[in-house]
Amino acid sequence: MTTAIKRGVNGVLFDFSGMKEPETFIRDGYQLQASSTNGRNHVTSYIAKRKGLRVHGHYDYQKAEYVEESIC
Repeated sequence: MTTAIKRGVNGVLFDFSGMKEPETFIRDGYQLQASSTNGRNHVTSYIAKRKGLRVHGHYDYQKAEYVEESIC
């Protein structure tokens, strides 16, 4: 993980500290079906199976966490 916090347009903070690499998702029980990464191999969005559910998630840079929802 990285701890970089940067300022964007209008001084909005972008916190990268909660970003994970694909291997971390796999260790956490995700079966990644598709994922997007930034230039440092951190996942920015994904579609996966976890606990029998298909989920979609993306990284929220202001909250420094992944937002996840179930999809059909």
